[in-house]
Amino acid sequence: MPTVDDSFSFGSSGDPGPPPSSSGPPRGAGIVAAARERPAVLAIAAVAVVVLGVVVVNALGGSGGSGVAPITGSQEVRVPAIGDAGAAFLADGRPVFVVHHEDGTISVVDAFSTHTPFGVGTLVAWCAASRTFDDLRHGSTFDEQGRYILGPAPTGLVTFEATELGTTPPTVRVGARQLPEPRTDVGTPLSGSPCTSSAGTLSHRIGQGQITDPPSVALGAPPARWIAVAGVLVVTSDGGEKLCSTNGGAAEPSCDLGAPVAGVDGAGLLRGGSTYVSDVSTWLVRTNGTTLSDLTLVVGRGSP
Repeated sequence: MPTVDDSFSFGSSGDPGPPPSSSGPPRGAGIVAAARERPAVLAIAAVAVVVLGVVVVNALGGSGGSGVAPITGSQEVRVPAIGDAGAAFLADGRPVFVVHHEDGTISVVDAFSTHTPFGVGTLVAWCAASRTFDDLRHGSTFDEQGRYILGPAPTGLVTFEATELGTTPPTVRVGARQLPEPRTDVGTPLSGSPCTSSAGTLSHRIGQGQITDPPSVALGAPPARWIAVAGVLVVTSDGGEKLCSTNGGAAEPSCDLGAPVAGVDGAGLLRGGSTYVSDVSTWLVRTNGTTLSDLTLVVGRGSP
């Protein structure tokens, strides 16, 4: 059974660690000072994560207008063989799974976990051994229809209407979003051990050419569209929440090239300290042109 962890940490060990010390410079103090004292450096980061044993799907395509790198997808998606699951992206860049159940029916299940501690989301992975969707960071498990089984998630996963198109190879047209089933509606019992690490799982991977950096450029993305952004989440007690630039892999990110973030519980992440700084990560976000929202961790040193 996966470990249930209701915290949110970007540390490489997965341990949230102690709150920032009040006796010395707060974590990230140099980053904040650098953002205030020297000019920003514009850099495009090439972010790639290779995880052995993980089956991944790449979103292919090039940079879009205004420097925003799009995630290409479609409302018509391939159906895997009976008994298998496949990872896909919808037309708005949203990651989903297509499951071809043993009885021949088809489900389209959202890849976003419904457990979002401190307002920060994560993606689930498909575990073929147990035929479940697992939130490897926080321990929630869902059955192959997306129904809740165990863990801290408040509900099951969002699903979508799927219309078979009668094509060869088989495809479905993904339709309206369906509300997740409540937590009281427990899914099918586990048929095997759920996955506790990324080895042997199916997950989404964002290709290098689809990652936008710096985050300030992402503010120019079309509204309601999901985009991938490389960045470092920085929270300060006096400056709010910001996704800062990776600064081309430099030791310190550039917040001058960052973008404000909405919906994150900054006070919760600070835990009484003055500064919180995440690892360099890739995030799925949306924007209204002023702020980034729906911050969801995709890959990073602290991710599974």
